[in-house]
Amino acid sequence: MKESLIEQYKNKVVANKLLANKLTTKIILIGWSRLLVFIGICFSGYYSFATGESIIIGLFIFSVLLFFFLLCIHQKLINKKEIIANLIVINENEIELLEYRPSIFDNGKSFLNNLTYCEDLDVFGEQSIYHVLNRTTTIPGKERLADILKAPLTIKEDILKQQQALKEFAVKEELRQIIIAHGMKSQKEQPNLDLLLKWAVTPDKIISSDLVRIIRFVFPALFVLAVVFSIITTNMMLFVYAYLLNLLIAGKYLKHINRIHNTVSTHLKSFSVFSDILKLINHEHFSSE
Repeated sequence: MKESLIEQYKNKVVANKLLANKLTTKIILIGWSRLLVFIGICFSGYYSFATGESIIIGLFIFSVLLFFFLLCIHQKLINKKEIIANLIVINENEIELLEYRPSIFDNGKSFLNNLTYCEDLDVFGEQSIYHVLNRTTTIPGKERLADILKAPLTIKEDILKQQQALKEFAVKEELRQIIIAHGMKSQKEQPNLDLLLKWAVTPDKIISSDLVRIIRFVFPALFVLAVVFSIITTNMMLFVYAYLLNLLIAGKYLKHINRIHNTVSTHLKSFSVFSDILKLINHEHFSSE
C-alpha cells in the first residue's frame, strides 16, 4: 500500500516537471515576442509623432495593445508555472512523509503554550500529530487546525458531520493539492487582516466626494475622446492636453492614492489567491454540510 502511494506521488512529480518544462519554453517564447513588439512600439511611436500618418498611428496603437495582451499571457503562464512548481513540492513532501521524514509544513510548536497534555501526547511539535496532518497555508488555517486538536468536538452529531466532510474531501486529492498549491503562493506575504478590516470600514472622504465622483468619469472620458479625435485628424495636440490634464488631476490626489496603494497593494497577491481558492471550491460539488 505504502509503496503504491509512493509510486503514485513520484509519477505526479515526473508529470508536473514535464509540464513545468513546457511552460518554461512558452514563457521564453512570449518573452522574446514581447521584446520584438516593444521594438515595434518604439519605431512606430517615433514615426507616428514625426509624420502624423494615420496608418503609423494605428500601427502604434495596435502594437501597444498587442504588448499588453502578451504581457497578460506571460503573467498567466508565470502563475501557472508557480502552481505546477508548488504541486511538485507537495507531492515530494508526501513521499517524504511516507518515508518517515519531516513535513515541510509548520509543526505547530508555537501552539504548545504550556499545555502539558499536548506535549506529552505529541499533539504539537516536530513529527507530531499536528505536523503530520497540517497542510494549511494561512495563519487562520493553522490556528483553526490547532483549535480542533486542542478542543475536539464532543457532540455526536457534530462529530458525524465532521467525519462526513473529511470522508468526502479525502477522495478529492487533485482538488486538495490544487488548493494547497494556490495557498502556497501567498505564504511569504500573509495579509494583516486587522489592518485591512480597519481600512475597509473607515469611510473615505475623498472617494465619497461628489466632485471626485464626477471627475472620475468625466476626465477619463475626455481623454478617450481626445485619443479618437487625434487618430481621425492626426492632430496630437488635443491628446497631449488631455493627457496633461488627467496627469494634473492624478497628481492632486497622489498622496491619498499612495496611502491606499501602500495599504492594499502588498496584499493583492493574497486576495487573488483566496479568490482562486474560493472559485475552486465553488465549482466543486459537495454533499456534506
